[in-house]
Amino acid sequence: MARPIEKTPIIRGEDVKRFKKNLWESLMPTLSPSEIIKEKKALKKMEADYKKMVLASNGVFY
Repeated sequence: MARPIEKTPIIRGEDVKRFKKNLWESLMPTLSPSEIIKEKKALKKMEADYKKMVLASNGVFY
């Protein structure tokens, strides 16, 4: 017979800050300054392309 599932505890305060920091660091690779610049340019281009698609499709991509 399966054991009952317990409620997930709610974290607060410093634990939340530490959790978010660790999560961010684990998801984002360490980039060099030149790679950061390239990534920011790529993100800006992607955002501009998305805005063009939204305008061209009357908001379908929104």
